[in-house]
Amino acid sequence: ASSFNATGNDLEAPARSLAPAIGEALAALRAQGALIARMSGSGATCFALFADPGAAEAAATRLREDRPQWWVAVAALLDDSRTLRYRLGMVATPLKSR
Repeated sequence: ASSFNATGNDLEAPARSLAPAIGEALAALRAQGALIARMSGSGATCFALFADPGAAEAAATRLREDRPQWWVAVAALLDDSRTLRYRLGMVATPLKSR
């Protein structure tokens, strides 16, 4: 997570102005205790890193309960040698109502 602290996404501000749901998703992820929360690419998804698998799973459970219209998934994070270090990724994307 520390390597993300020095970086950002240049598209975040314009994407948030066009789609306020991005800011809502990032705030929701941060409220769950994420070490870091970011928008990926041009805003199709937002992700967060958590300290350990239990924290990621608990955050995902709460977000699924609070935001049933969002797709939320917990994923494993791989290091540079392509081996599993620890589980701590989560993606939350607001979905449009059907």
